[in-house]
Amino acid sequence: MIKAWDADGHVSESEVTFSDKYWDPKLKDRRPGIIETGPDGPLYWMIDTRSFPVRSGPYQQAGFPLSKNGVAAKVTPGISSHDPVESAEMDSVKARLEQLDREDTEVQVIYPTMFLSYPITYDRELAVAMIRAAVQYAAQHGATIVEAYPRAGSARTGDDNAFFGTEPMFRRAGFKVARGPLPDRPKNWTPRLAMRIATRRRSATGPS
Repeated sequence: MIKAWDADGHVSESEVTFSDKYWDPKLKDRRPGIIETGPDGPLYWMIDTRSFPVRSGPYQQAGFPLSKNGVAAKVTPGISSHDPVESAEMDSVKARLEQLDREDTEVQVIYPTMFLSYPITYDRELAVAMIRAAVQYAAQHGATIVEAYPRAGSARTGDDNAFFGTEPMFRRAGFKVARGPLPDRPKNWTPRLAMRIATRRRSATGPS
């Protein structure tokens, strides 16, 4: 049987992503928290005094927390009822591998979820701390390289052109440019970079 290669897998960020193990201690009082909307409603993030996701505008349907204090929410927007929360949050690599086996998937490229919505925060220091925490979380769960595709350059721009991040922000988080903007891109395309950070050294036989 030929197994699928999934080029658009996701991990749902959780309380663990921003826990003491990964979070910048200088911003301990500003870490993202989770709030409840009612016994039968979805959970929301509280980030920089704002609830998130904001249910308006484009790209605002991604990033709901799926659990709080280790207990799955009754409403889990964005994931299939057949996808266990421990797999969706990557809390258990074993659970994710079992899910891939059920879906006959051999390889999966994993993207974040809440970082696809905007604006998460307008505070640069907080945004960089969240990126660094997510990178460390990914490293702890086996990632050897994390990539980002932010807007190229340092010119100020609006939300619509920067929801995927900006080059200076990812540089502050430790990323380096792996590929410049596509030279033959259509004129109306936003110039974007491929930036990369190595989380662990790799040997000839795999992760060290």
